[in-house]
Amino acid sequence: MAPQSSQASRVLRVVSEGRCNCHGHPSLQSRRPASLPHELSSFIGRGAQLEEIAARLRSSRLVTLTGGGGIGKTRLALQSARALRLEYGTWVWTALSSTLDDAGVVATVAAALLGTGQTRPTTIDSLVATVRDHKLVLVLDNCEQVIGACAELVVRLLEECPGVRVLATSREPLGVPGEELFPVPPLALANPDAADAQPPSEAVQLFFQRAHSRDPGLLQTLEAQALAFRICATLNGVPLGIELAAACTGSMTLSEIAGRLDDILGLLRLGSRAAPSRQHSVRASIDWSHRLLQPGEQLLLRRLAIFDADFTRAAAEAVCAGAGLAAGEIGYLLDRLVAQSLVYASTEGMTTRFCLWLPVRQYALEQLEHAGEIARVRARLVEWTGADGDTPGERSSSPAPATVSPIEASREPPAERPRPEVGRPMRGRCPGVLSEREHEVVMLIAGGRSNREIADELVITKKTAEAHVSHILTKLGLCSRVQIATWSLQNTAAHGDAVTR
Repeated sequence: MAPQSSQASRVLRVVSEGRCNCHGHPSLQSRRPASLPHELSSFIGRGAQLEEIAARLRSSRLVTLTGGGGIGKTRLALQSARALRLEYGTWVWTALSSTLDDAGVVATVAAALLGTGQTRPTTIDSLVATVRDHKLVLVLDNCEQVIGACAELVVRLLEECPGVRVLATSREPLGVPGEELFPVPPLALANPDAADAQPPSEAVQLFFQRAHSRDPGLLQTLEAQALAFRICATLNGVPLGIELAAACTGSMTLSEIAGRLDDILGLLRLGSRAAPSRQHSVRASIDWSHRLLQPGEQLLLRRLAIFDADFTRAAAEAVCAGAGLAAGEIGYLLDRLVAQSLVYASTEGMTTRFCLWLPVRQYALEQLEHAGEIARVRARLVEWTGADGDTPGERSSSPAPATVSPIEASREPPAERPRPEVGRPMRGRCPGVLSEREHEVVMLIAGGRSNREIADELVITKKTAEAHVSHILTKLGLCSRVQIATWSLQNTAAHGDAVTR
């Protein structure tokens, strides 16, 4: 990797097919055109998204690919550039380094446009004057850490340079007039056991393609496809997570990988050394996004982790307010977290529901524990849900839509389970709300095991054991290990399930 002093211009490329369309500026006329960054691995699927991006770029001069870390924004932008390079002629590729600040954005883009290979002081006025009469597509990759400077530059270019188009990637919109947003979706998933099962889905194809580079002898049997689907479903089809999981195949079987996904942050950390540091692990990717948040956004994100699946805006306002966070602020902050792809929103009927990607929730739970807030926020949750299990303001004659968590959705074979509304205490309910591993932890707690003993017996880390206990307390609406043990005994009597050690 290049030294930090040159990281800002580490990947500054311009592509030109045939004659260069740039006229007027001697540097743009005379320098030799370079190629787009070379791809070191194959690109899987996303045909429909490539067509949609092409259509949007033809109708809009600014298209921004948005999405969380590891969703594949950069690869999709690069593939779009390759597909459209003949249509637009000149493409200027600018990867904004994680060490770049607002002051360096214009200089970095100028270095890419002029092909100097190094950044140098310049102004927006001089840059605009340089490209005013040219026809080109400027790709701004990784705008999130310098979003303000990128927005200012893009506005000036679009206003004063009619031949310029911009394709940007960012974890949040640039927020400028005329911006066309394209939220990058996860890779497609399809259950291989389904009656209408097609050939392996994009997510499963990516997993096996990357896994074969680690374990060439890996066979793509029906059993292996089922395990790969389970892994990809738990990871919600996010390419970075899938690639990191596939990297584990050199030392673990598919069954072992699938069995350890309850500790995603600890497992998925074998990324390529050539990749940016934020892509070395799922934890690093989330930590990168977390550092870009404002203090209030960080505070709300960690408190939202108390919800084990989807939740409403009203629930977030009731449970997360207090101790430095006013209820009136939560709606705005929640929208900011959605905009930055850390919280996902979906509308069903008249209600918008929100949820956290499982690794983000695991990360946020750690932050909540480190802040010493779990007990207080859990008490607010219990207070909000009420002793009878009905959430005030959310009662309905028909059950609210149930969104199964990625881990539960990936269990084999898939089966419908009764799942209470998010945030509702689960005391006295069917034990199906707990995962298989959580049931094991409950049995060990009932047997008097400490967190260290649980970790040793299940061959996991102590931190993972503590996280399991925290999740169980949240799901059951309980406050102590003693209550977990009592719940286990009561559940055995009520449902006839023997709790063994």
